[in-house]
Amino acid sequence: RLAARPSRPIRYGMRAFVVFLAFASGCSNQSEREVPAVQVPAEAVPHPTRSEDVMIIVANGTATINGVVFDKKPTLTELQQIFGPPDRVADLMNRIHTWDQLGLGAYERDGVVGSISLWFRPDIFEFVAKQTFAGKLFVEGRMIAAGTEFKRLGKPFERFGEFGTSVDYMRGPVGVFISADEETEKVVHSASVSFYDK
Repeated sequence: RLAARPSRPIRYGMRAFVVFLAFASGCSNQSEREVPAVQVPAEAVPHPTRSEDVMIIVANGTATINGVVFDKKPTLTELQQIFGPPDRVADLMNRIHTWDQLGLGAYERDGVVGSISLWFRPDIFEFVAKQTFAGKLFVEGRMIAAGTEFKRLGKPFERFGEFGTSVDYMRGPVGVFISADEETEKVVHSASVSFYDK
């Protein structure tokens, strides 16, 4: 099920990053202990009807999506068990499955999902969700949400690329890539939770 680990994208602005994904496969000190994840089977998770009901916790080499823990690439079936069927699908080099009401999308190839994008801000690409993501993403206890100030993202993130408008985090088979809004560079534009080989 697992594919070879892709190389990291070169940063040339948010739109270049989105194209890469399509064709290549407020910040707080809250701890994840405050939002504990209880591992449950994916088929037992009720489908969220709004993005506020989506929570992703990345820590210790795993990604927990609404209580379901992944330490390797999820299958499309597993994500659909969590989110329900997508609203639409774009067939590119990868297939991009978009959940408009949840503000997120999944990049899939051969039934396996390589990354999940959370769109905190609107974008021009047709495959981007029509609604922005209003849920929560926790990375090693740091919360990223709509309105999070990009420049205040510190550890565990590292600056990525020459323009200083993106940061990344990688622990084992799970990574997170975060981009700033292109126009203001003040707030988070989007985040991608990516899965790699162990």
